[in-house]
Amino acid sequence: ANPAIRDVDGNTALHTAVLNLQINMINMMLDMATAPKCWLQTIISTVRGNLIDIQNNEGQTALLLAVRSQSWFFNEVSIILLKRGADPAITDRNGETALH
Repeated sequence: ANPAIRDVDGNTALHTAVLNLQINMINMMLDMATAPKCWLQTIISTVRGNLIDIQNNEGQTALLLAVRSQSWFFNEVSIILLKRGADPAITDRNGETALH
């Protein structure tokens, strides 16, 4: 399956995993994306940008979705995404970043 496929809101599987607090799924997808000679790596190489920083229709990355939640559990997700290379400087369509 292509991890960059989007739903009607432009969310990828990673966005959905973040929104549903699926930490194991988040880690698995990111592990597979960086595994050498992984089938997923081949797919990702054809996608513009990095899987972790793909933006939905609102311009939100998985990190932006996690940071905007007030839950402590989302803080853990944010830390995972940052450690895996998520870019906190990416702006959404309102010009806001994960640092706002």
